Amino acid sequence: MGQKRWLKLAWLGLSAAGCSLAFPLDEPTDRRGDGGTGGIVVEPCEAGAVVGDCDAGKKCTLAVPGQGLAGGLVCGPAGAGQAWSPCTSDAACDDGLWCEQASGVCKPWCEDASLCPDGAACVVARRAEGTAVSGWRVCTAHCRLDNPGARCGMGANCVLRDIDDEGTVRPEGDCAASDGKTAGCLCQTSSDCAPGLRCDSNDLLCRAWCDAGGTCAGGSSCGPSLATYDGTGFGQCPVTMCFNN
Repeated sequence: MGQKRWLKLAWLGLSAAGCSLAFPLDEPTDRRGDGGTGGIVVEPCEAGAVVGDCDAGKKCTLAVPGQGLAGGLVCGPAGAGQAWSPCTSDAACDDGLWCEQASGVCKPWCEDASLCPDGAACVVARRAEGTAVSGWRVCTAHCRLDNPGARCGMGANCVLRDIDDEGTVRPEGDCAASDGKTAGCLCQTSSDCAPGLRCDSNDLLCRAWCDAGGTCAGGSSCGPSLATYDGTGFGQCPVTMCFNN
């Protein structure tokens, strides 16, 4: 088989964490047919979601005829959006990233968890309604519930969701575009709430995450643990007045 190559993708916040994303791929033959590889022309994206495989300003991304996903890779527009930053279309995300419809953030393509941040998982990509895009996988963010900005882009919240990680279901903090509702405001899901808040399923109000047993802003006590994630028990702060319901 052909010579192996490693293609590295950089994304928001990972340089500080010492992470990088790399795809080990078979070296495709020169698609110009003049590289001494037998003259066989290989089309862009034939080797997978390879960074830099398309012309300038484009990237390998999922074909989207209409608004459905065909599942194949084509060269499509690339933007400047970094990993786990909010997006409204795939054209807003940089090369090597896909605007996941279910979360509304740019996510790095992956083949396995070794290509994702420490503690994160490589999971099936999801459509807007949450169904799987068969055969295509993206990295979760493994963000901090009470400090989304350490991993998620501006305007994205860190939400807790159950994922299937190599056959084991576990909770994971993942970035999702935020509607920005402040503490005490009505919500349906945690992505409705501003970064650092969760949607309380009991009263459907946005409340701030906090380290169980600790204190909240203003000195009030954090409530009992509601979820244990990444070795930390998280509770929620007492509700305050809503300003933007």
